[in-house]
Amino acid sequence: ESLDIATAINVYRAKGDAAMVQTLRAIRYVEDRNLLSGHVALLLGRPDQAQKFFLDSDRPQEALKMHRDLLHWEQALKLAETLAKEEIPYISREYAQQLEFQGQWARALDMYTAAATQNSGDVRHNQT
Repeated sequence: ESLDIATAINVYRAKGDAAMVQTLRAIRYVEDRNLLSGHVALLLGRPDQAQKFFLDSDRPQEALKMHRDLLHWEQALKLAETLAKEEIPYISREYAQQLEFQGQWARALDMYTAAATQNSGDVRHNQT
């Protein structure tokens, strides 16, 4: 598949897909080929392929961001172990909130507890 973002912008503009045009404009100047490929794979609905590209790019934390945005909490926690340990309490709290909304009280409590104990001294974490 092509990474010709300028052509893709023109195609989506002709189709009247303003959201895709804006999204493509946001990534059109990305120079790292793996990072760009990751964004394109994500736009095409291929998160597993996107993760591989992101991890091979100069910004592997984009894989973590993608999983958080997609609410893939288990994958986000696994990636955070190696990419950004300081994010684990925040991810755990977000996951706990989702579990709570789903009525999974026991699991939510476990995640809230994990979030609180992993970063008990962080004022920013404890206030949000």
